[in-house]
Amino acid sequence: MDSHPPYWPPHQPQVSSSEHQHVKGHRSLYAQAGHRQVGFIQHSQGQPAPHPDLSMPNHDLAGHGLHPRFQALSLRDQSHVQPGRCYIQQGNEQCFSEGFESIKQNPQQALNIAEGILAQGANLSLHETQRAYLLNVRALFQLGRFDDCLLKFETLDKSRIPLNNGLRMAKGRVLQAKFRLTEALPIFQELYTRSKNEKDVKVNGLALGRQYQDMGQHQEALTIFKKLRTDRSGHEGTPCNDKEVELALGRQYQDMGQHQEALTIFKKLRTDRSGHEGTPCNDKEVELALGDISVDLMNWHQFDQMQLDEKGFVGPEVDLCISVRYFRECIYSCQDKEISGLLTKAINHACDAIEKSQYIDASSLSQLGHCLRIAALLPVGKAPDTFAKDELNKLSSTFFTEANKRAPNRQDRLKNEDWRNTERDFLARLSSG
Repeated sequence: MDSHPPYWPPHQPQVSSSEHQHVKGHRSLYAQAGHRQVGFIQHSQGQPAPHPDLSMPNHDLAGHGLHPRFQALSLRDQSHVQPGRCYIQQGNEQCFSEGFESIKQNPQQALNIAEGILAQGANLSLHETQRAYLLNVRALFQLGRFDDCLLKFETLDKSRIPLNNGLRMAKGRVLQAKFRLTEALPIFQELYTRSKNEKDVKVNGLALGRQYQDMGQHQEALTIFKKLRTDRSGHEGTPCNDKEVELALGRQYQDMGQHQEALTIFKKLRTDRSGHEGTPCNDKEVELALGDISVDLMNWHQFDQMQLDEKGFVGPEVDLCISVRYFRECIYSCQDKEISGLLTKAINHACDAIEKSQYIDASSLSQLGHCLRIAALLPVGKAPDTFAKDELNKLSSTFFTEANKRAPNRQDRLKNEDWRNTERDFLARLSSG
């Protein structure tokens, strides 16, 4: 469970069920007529995943409301997807346009298009080959297939195909995702120092700053983001009109514990879009930034007033943010009677985030693992009576394992946030009875 969403995340790819063979053997629990049954969901190729029964109202953990949520969470293996074809008759340029436009909303389609173009082999120019590989690795990245991305770069190296700046950036981001941070750093440093225009300075500067963030080098990151602001506003203390730069600077202040500085930035971004700092805007990134810092400051009422789940924002990030909000209040709460209800809300929103990410977002999977680990320690009468504690522990371990599969080396990330210490103390208190 991460404090902030990733900066180049998989945003709700539309996965075609006819093209996937789902992973077999993942544990699912469900209840029928009050009886406990532990089974395995196995989806054959071409069969869609079942939809959860969202008509059932949320109950506290003593009820059966969690069962339909777990029933839908079969986890999919992206490695068995068979590539489709690109519509070559349309011409490569149109294929490239369609491919890059579909990366976020339909990365599988983008991957199919890239494979179709690359199948032309020697008929492609060097420029077309580089673009096709860039489309290929960005689609694979969006699908969470980081190892396959690295295999593509090995192919490029063996084929002596030089990396252009786009491919270098993609390689750096893949290494980031694999938490091979010392290998990624020189790539971003070189891109930044060799930037030739204002656009490149911004793109490469943001990438380098985020790399420093991942490495825990916060002062270096702050210096980069301040310079990007100064280049646009004339002074590091004067906000600029670039949302990406301001959000990056605000998040950096937040990471450094300078919450007032971060809040000032986020509120101005909202005011610029809605006319008043107290009026929500229609910008998902800005609202999520304000929601995230409200969680850090434990301003639960202020968070709830934002009504993020009613804004119509697309993607898993909103549900993940809401789940984290209820989880944090749960572990910080000193009222045992509130724990059950808060945890149920956290679990339901974590399930929603997993489903909306098409089962590939590591942060959402990890978040559900954290929630279930607490559920396994709740006293009798607070935990679901149709779940045994060992089953909840196994489920928790399963979701942590799946998160690590999708984002290998997650454990190497610096994990010194205050909430983790609070979580450990909370788990110890539950374990002691």
